[in-house]
Amino acid sequence: MVDESRFEAASHAYDRGDWRAAAQGFLAAIIPDDPDNAKAYCRAGNALMKMRRWSDAVVVYRHAIQDPEYASRGSVWANLGSALVESGEYDEAVAAFDTALTDPAFDRRYRALQGRAGALASMGRGEEAALGYREAAADVANPNSGGTLNNLGLTYLALQRPEDAVQAFRAALEVPGYRGRGPALANLGVAYMKLGFLDRAAEVFAEAEAAGFELPPALVAVRRRADDLPPSGEPLAPEPAQVEITTWTAEETRTLSAPGAAMTTGGAAIVDDLQDAQNDTGFFEMDEAQMKDLDREHRKEDRADSTKRRTVLSWVAASVLVVALIAGALAAALLTGFGWPTQADTAYGVLNAYRAGQPVDQYWVAVPQTDIDKSMAKIPPTFTSAKLTLVKNTSPVSARASVTVSILNGAPLDYVVALQREGVGWRVQGIENDWSSTNGTP
Repeated sequence: MVDESRFEAASHAYDRGDWRAAAQGFLAAIIPDDPDNAKAYCRAGNALMKMRRWSDAVVVYRHAIQDPEYASRGSVWANLGSALVESGEYDEAVAAFDTALTDPAFDRRYRALQGRAGALASMGRGEEAALGYREAAADVANPNSGGTLNNLGLTYLALQRPEDAVQAFRAALEVPGYRGRGPALANLGVAYMKLGFLDRAAEVFAEAEAAGFELPPALVAVRRRADDLPPSGEPLAPEPAQVEITTWTAEETRTLSAPGAAMTTGGAAIVDDLQDAQNDTGFFEMDEAQMKDLDREHRKEDRADSTKRRTVLSWVAASVLVVALIAGALAAALLTGFGWPTQADTAYGVLNAYRAGQPVDQYWVAVPQTDIDKSMAKIPPTFTSAKLTLVKNTSPVSARASVTVSILNGAPLDYVVALQREGVGWRVQGIENDWSSTNGTP
């Protein structure tokens, strides 16, 4: 059971888009030690996902799945998988999606299949990801098979299979009512570039812009300069490694809403009528060999156009290299624990607020107040000072800070503050006594 009045108030906040009030309200509605709190944890997790507080959502979804009797466990497992993907915990995400797929009551398998495929793609397991996207797109319950096919095409591009990518993007564009035509057209243009069809790429880039999609500057130049490039002689063999463009905004299927609500992609609800992928496109009526044969035929038709490719590839590769260098610097900063507030700011902030008798919730990930109180009670509230002695990054999204607390009478006390990245900053996930400094004895 939950506190129904608080739950109802939180539901109203959720309906009007006040995600913060909703998350706080659902957590406040939880009755401690009552096993039937899953629906409140689940709705709190959904609100936190709307706020992009992925690590907090992971915590509360894990509370929700503790109830073996909860009727929507499959949806919760799928939501947990989505939160884990956003937190960079891909192995755990795949396991969560697999569990969702084993629930016979879970009737939206495409959601788990798409999430699982995205996690596999992020792990470099592209062939498995492609199979997952194909299965999800073929699911007649999938209301956005076009977005799934777009993801399939992106996966084929990463696998250096541009012929298959072309067919996937074309299939996406054939889905009636598909709302991601601009990104899919731009992705199709990249696939054509990798195949050496420069003029055709320029045409679909122009279509993407006409559909309202803003092309990156490098590809705008490709479109504008395609007709001005002089022939370079003999046809060139495709060299896809030179055009490794990976900055497209893929349609990310997330299960953020309550069971039965519309699927969301990139934060915007998709409300298309259910489509049968088999009826929308002939893509699944062809086998792999037939798809390759079809694209070889297109290559023969456009062989003359591919002679313009080398100059453009060199120019685009230089632009992509600059982007890659910037992305590499940002990734390195994240891997080394960079953030604001910093790890030290968060660790010192929670301790100083506790000593001053001030609220500490702002320094914590979203967990029940009872969990926060239990952790903070391990620290004497009258300590005189605290010193951060070591911070160890255990992953790009988690760290452990060793803290020594001095008290008026007695030996200093050592603690480990578990930290979790939230956005670009850090929050407290837990506090434990560190008995290692006293040889394992309290």
